[in-house]
Amino acid sequence: MQSERAQTAMSDDEAGEGPLAELQERHRKEKKELREKIQNMKKAAKCGNKAKQKETTAEIERLEKEQTDRHKKEIEQMTVSVQQQQGSSEPAAADNSTATSNAELETYFYKELQVSNKNKKRQEKKNAMAKRLEDAAKMDKVTSKTSSRTLEIEQIVQVLKQRGLQMHSVRSDGDCLYNSIAFALTNDGETISTSKVRQRAADYIRQNKDDFLPFLEDESENPLDESQFNDYCSKVEKECAVGGVWGGEPELRAIANSFHRKIEVIQPTSQVVPYGEEFNEKQPLQIVFLRHFCALGEHYNATEPYREEEQQEEGEE
Repeated sequence: MQSERAQTAMSDDEAGEGPLAELQERHRKEKKELREKIQNMKKAAKCGNKAKQKETTAEIERLEKEQTDRHKKEIEQMTVSVQQQQGSSEPAAADNSTATSNAELETYFYKELQVSNKNKKRQEKKNAMAKRLEDAAKMDKVTSKTSSRTLEIEQIVQVLKQRGLQMHSVRSDGDCLYNSIAFALTNDGETISTSKVRQRAADYIRQNKDDFLPFLEDESENPLDESQFNDYCSKVEKECAVGGVWGGEPELRAIANSFHRKIEVIQPTSQVVPYGEEFNEKQPLQIVFLRHFCALGEHYNATEPYREEEQQEEGEE
């Protein structure tokens, strides 16, 4: 019975929509980013001694376990939420029954939705992206007080305050990474537009293809071929409103190297992920990475010096 309810609840997500589809998409992106990070860690460890390599291996195992445990917990939480939305009033069954239901949902979640998500992405056009952004903005207003979002903002506000910073919100329009970098550079005296930041990132990736190609994958997680690589670079160059792609770890590496600036990505857990560590002549560009800030999922925000008299509007973008 629980299995039937779980599959019924998944019906809205078969077309690649709904909270389960969004969670699955976020998990895939996080796994890809972690793989890229691990590759960089392994490259760096090769230059060190055996002790450094052993330390790196242990850190990789920790990161992988941390991500696996968190993903499992989020799936379980989503299972409960889905069942509650179905209006189930039946008492919880034995632990074995619950575990079976969760396992069934997880199997369906990652295997059945993979095909539908891939088909949906192929069909996604410019007008679909515009609609998605519009719906996300509406959803953000409705869910601005949800616990995960509120907790995350409270955490990052405190982390930034300790560093003498406060958050400066940029639009959650798919260009948030590039908007944040443009704001940081402009604040540092180098006036630049979001489109120019995208162009610089795309140019650097094209010019250093061998450094990036091993870490780039298509929607089916297969390595990009020559044609796909060129198409990817074109999408990095375009803003999301006209068919561009969101930015992540590869693009951050490209931006850091193109501008010869160290970038620090600050997270609510106090973790700081650096890019371009060799560029130390100037103060690093500091931006924020959030997982629950908006309905589209992950979001980058800019930072600026902390001012006691200005309280950040936590729910605004």
